[in-house]
Amino acid sequence: MGGALDGAADPEEAAKVLVAALTGQSIDDSRLAEHEISPDLILPLRRAVTRAAVDVDSACAMAAGWVLGRRSLRRSDDWELVATTPNKRALPFGLRRTTGETLMHLILSAETRLRFIAPFFDPHAAEYLADAIAAATNRGTPVQIFAPSRSLLGLQARSTIERVIMATGVPDRLEMVSTRRDAPWPHLKVMMADAQVAYVGSANLTWPGIAGANLELGALVRGRHVAAIERLLDAYQA
Repeated sequence: MGGALDGAADPEEAAKVLVAALTGQSIDDSRLAEHEISPDLILPLRRAVTRAAVDVDSACAMAAGWVLGRRSLRRSDDWELVATTPNKRALPFGLRRTTGETLMHLILSAETRLRFIAPFFDPHAAEYLADAIAAATNRGTPVQIFAPSRSLLGLQARSTIERVIMATGVPDRLEMVSTRRDAPWPHLKVMMADAQVAYVGSANLTWPGIAGANLELGALVRGRHVAAIERLLDAYQA
């Protein structure tokens, strides 16, 4: 039950709605969705509380208390799922972040350094990101891109970024890292802001990857694991 209430803005109010749904009162799916309760959980939970002869009011109140207590704990690590869904479909229940908006958020929030690496980069994605990257250089943020050099689209994307920053940003704050021919193929997809928060996932820096057509899944990661990602990029660059 705590899991059913975990996404609610107000777990105590959501618990009242869950009680009503589990005791057979008329609650439509929109009311459940308003409190971030998945309608798919109601039938299994009804069966579970019936088998266990659980007092539903008490159980839901305890579940709300569990959620509030869990939120009050100071956690050193945090992550959220990030997805690209094809054909402009709505994100499924439990997913709140799209890939394109997440990458843009990282670019706009970076202060001390922005780094990204992906094996594929296309001009359409570069056009989408270029103005924000240029703005980052204007506010003093160094930008480091591990630039794909083995494809024509990658070279075109690189040229797009360089052209926009030359026109509206600070070129000295852009570093394009080129890999040697004998270097391992960088198949990881990472964008990192200030070594504090990072996107790690399946999406390349391509238009299908960040804005549609493809189905992509990743995570926005915070905490100690980001420092490990930073060290991995440092080692690869070296």
